[in-house]
Amino acid sequence: MEDQQKLDEDYIESVVNQEAAAADSWMESDLADEAATNIDYYYGEKFGNEEDGFSQVVTRDVLETIEGIMPELMKIFTAGDQVVAFDPVGPGDEQKVEMEGQYINHVFMNRFDGYTLLYNWFKDALMVKNGYIMAGWEVREEVQFRTFEGLTKEEDKLLKDGQSDDETIEGTEWSMDSYEKDDDGKYNVRVKLIRQRGTPLVTNIPFEEFLIKERSVSIKESTFVAWRPTKTIGELIEAGFDEDDLENAAPHVDRSDSVRDARFRNPRESTIGDDSTGYGSYNREVDYMEAWTRLWCPDEERMKLIKSFHVGETCLDFEETDRCPIISLTPMMMPHKHIGMCPADLVRDIQEIRSTIMRQMLDNLALQNAGRYTAVEGQVNLQDLIDNRIGGIVRQKMPGAVQRLDTPDLSQFTMPIMADLQQQKEDRTGVSRMSAGLDSNALNSHQTAQAVNQVMSAAQGKILLIARSFAETGVKELFIELYKLIRENQTMPDLIPMQGRFALINPQEWIDRHDVHVTVGIGNGNKDQQLMHLQNISQLINGIKNSDSGFMITDQNVYNLAIETIKNSGYDTPAKFITNPEMIEKPEPGPSPDMISAQAKQAEAETAKMKEQHRQQQEFPWQKKIEALEVGLEGTQQRPVGIGDGKP
Repeated sequence: MEDQQKLDEDYIESVVNQEAAAADSWMESDLADEAATNIDYYYGEKFGNEEDGFSQVVTRDVLETIEGIMPELMKIFTAGDQVVAFDPVGPGDEQKVEMEGQYINHVFMNRFDGYTLLYNWFKDALMVKNGYIMAGWEVREEVQFRTFEGLTKEEDKLLKDGQSDDETIEGTEWSMDSYEKDDDGKYNVRVKLIRQRGTPLVTNIPFEEFLIKERSVSIKESTFVAWRPTKTIGELIEAGFDEDDLENAAPHVDRSDSVRDARFRNPRESTIGDDSTGYGSYNREVDYMEAWTRLWCPDEERMKLIKSFHVGETCLDFEETDRCPIISLTPMMMPHKHIGMCPADLVRDIQEIRSTIMRQMLDNLALQNAGRYTAVEGQVNLQDLIDNRIGGIVRQKMPGAVQRLDTPDLSQFTMPIMADLQQQKEDRTGVSRMSAGLDSNALNSHQTAQAVNQVMSAAQGKILLIARSFAETGVKELFIELYKLIRENQTMPDLIPMQGRFALINPQEWIDRHDVHVTVGIGNGNKDQQLMHLQNISQLINGIKNSDSGFMITDQNVYNLAIETIKNSGYDTPAKFITNPEMIEKPEPGPSPDMISAQAKQAEAETAKMKEQHRQQQEFPWQKKIEALEVGLEGTQQRPVGIGDGKP
């Protein structure tokens, strides 16, 4: 076997240049042409077969389809407070994983403008087959200024010696920006602070800037993947590259790029040459490329994934890495193939046919309104006939010298064809007038709610399949990558709002997670349906709680149900209405109803007993007196004597 060269810059440069040229040749052929055509059709560009004097209208089937799918996708992924949720890896991990998931969601949606990232990512995929996004870690320099006024000589010396205990400059790189001494002998100092702050970075990658080896199955399994944007010299120096290495870099090559040209064709935006900017050499554009190549390492006898950095055809640097951070998604996955299909592919031919028929219908209508005529030569004033003014007079020398050519009405034949094409488009894409709320027939009294829901559910099935494909491939992979980046690189705790309070998150304590599920609104119906389901769950829980199995329902279960009900009612902050039971001390449980009833009966019995004792105490002295009087009378009268009712 031929000895392989060592993995150095020259060898990597040679391999990457060959792979990039091969990938560029096939991606810039039919694949790029199809993507550019889809963009042109989205914008409603003309087909190129138009003739002067005839209708040139273009129907917007590609645009209608994509814009019909996008609202559903964005509602599914962004309507809730979380895009994804991480799974616990063991008992007792539930609370940690919930906080970690909320932190990742908060960072993505609020700090990255996650809505825009998802929107562009999804729309790229719907339009040009595959959408690409890249996640990385970026260290930025943050410059701030701090002013100290009225410092004593001792405080000024401590500041100069770097021994100040001021928290704002502790642990940061700083320098004196201005320094002055006032008339009172006090010092006023302005300090420039430079902090190095690391943060995740998520970037949408245009289709035309992505390269992958031909016939690759996926990015993970491909032996060559690259991102090839255009950068300025200043941007590369700011990113950490040596200025000397960039000094002789080849200028940007304005290669044929049909996809980029299509993007900026409507409205048309011209390109500006590199020499016309006049901003200096640091603004000179160059072709930059980051490539991930799998190469055999002879020293270690194993395959390595090498990330290399290139300007033009020159390799600036390289390093070994464990993964490629570019993530792809496609609406319609093709087995054993990276490039998929998109809704624009499905309706492109329908747009061509509908546009052609629509043009013919409009031409036919125009001929019916302003048709063609026959005129006997020399017997008609042709200028009157050509002017064709409303109410105008056509002068003729003999009756019948002007006759209208009959133009048949084609609408009775073309309208059914247009309706059939519309139905085909709806069947292919799932975007229907009923699901969009535009079909008046759905509101007719003879249409039952169940029938309408069945039709809408069937129509939305294709859209939900696209959403599930996005969720289980690209979105899931992106959030796992974000989790890894934050866990590996973020060294400082972060404070974020969470459930009505602020929580301190320390990524250094996170564990390595691989299990994640994407929580989207698929299969749960709309908000009204979810609320109805939650009401049924509430009744079920109440029934269980009042039965012998009531021990199965905890305060946390009830709290979770209340939270979901409030969220689905449209309120983003449930903490305004209910407090987590883990955050408050639970009061002592009150007596049960049976115990309360028994205690009441016991109290009544004791009350009756006390009344009886009191009565007896009141009656006892009088009884003794009566009995003594009876004994005295019996001794005197020598006969039995009874005093009181019923006594003889």
